[in-house]
Amino acid sequence: SEEEEEEEYYDSEDDEYYDSEEEEEEEYYDSEEEEEEYDSEDDQSFYNNNNKQQNNSNNLMNNFLGGGSSSPSPNALFNNNSSGSVKNLNNDLMNLNINNNNNNNNNNINNLLGSNSGGGTMDLLSSSSNNSSSGNIISIPNITQKKHILLKQVVGNGLKIEFSYIRQNSIHGPNWNVIKLWLSNNSESNISNISVTGLEQLTDGVEVIPFPNINILPRGQIVEAKLNIKFKSITKPVKFKISHSISSFSVKITPPVGELIKSVAVPISEFPAIQKRLGGMHESSTSFLLPESNVNLVNEKILSQVNVAPVEASIINGTYKYAGKGILNDEQILISVTVFPNDHNLKLKVNCDNTILGNMLLTSLKNTLKN
Repeated sequence: SEEEEEEEYYDSEDDEYYDSEEEEEEEYYDSEEEEEEYDSEDDQSFYNNNNKQQNNSNNLMNNFLGGGSSSPSPNALFNNNSSGSVKNLNNDLMNLNINNNNNNNNNNINNLLGSNSGGGTMDLLSSSSNNSSSGNIISIPNITQKKHILLKQVVGNGLKIEFSYIRQNSIHGPNWNVIKLWLSNNSESNISNISVTGLEQLTDGVEVIPFPNINILPRGQIVEAKLNIKFKSITKPVKFKISHSISSFSVKITPPVGELIKSVAVPISEFPAIQKRLGGMHESSTSFLLPESNVNLVNEKILSQVNVAPVEASIINGTYKYAGKGILNDEQILISVTVFPNDHNLKLKVNCDNTILGNMLLTSLKNTLKN
């Protein structure tokens, strides 16, 4: 009986041991399976969320950049996004793209039209855009500046120099004119050591920044260069010399009154008030019969003669208005033209702080429009 009791005791101990072992093993595997299941669910959830965020981001950027069929407003694009981090990221991207696009557009416009902080092309653009809202669309003609002779080839031993005012900003300041030169060798041999000399003799505050020396100009060749001149008078010429290996030659440049003006945009709504302020002795006017061949060329002829910004230009109404400022003393300048359709009689008016400049400008424009 003792042996039976002992065997039963050990059997029960073994059963309890194996039972507890099996229970622990089952619990272990159950917990492992649950962890794997949770892990897989977490991974799937994380993967889905990432995909959702990535898809949202891609869709938003595609819509913003024009890839979608419709282009909602930037606010509408991001208000429906539930992810704060993605919202902030896409807002940053949106702002970055907007800034970059604006900068690129501005740079493209400046490169296309030419930068001119003192007026020029960009002022023309501002003037036309400001006035377009009132139905006044200004057509800006393509102006080719006339070439002038600085040095004749018979005088320069075969060296001929032509120049033109290119109405471009000078790197030396707003009161400077940039002049383009064309130097051509019409002799039978090379010309060497071409330079600008005699600048020490300049007076009255006139300044000239010469082009770099040209070592060799082969025969039959043309080279371009630029001068920067700071004029100090509307009547006195600037005198200096052009030298090369054979000799030196005295030359002079007298600025046309129209090139001593920089174009400045003026809103059409402000034009009458400025014109009224510049009345009396600051106003000069004339009337004459406009040749029939020039009736449709008023805008082109004025812009070719004077560096001003168009404020209004209408062939149909026969009204033209322009604005600018003097380069020498920053004087306000307004030009207005009225062409009467019945008899082509033209009335020209110039308003300017500087009476002498205004009268010279009136005479120059009258000669241009009558010819």
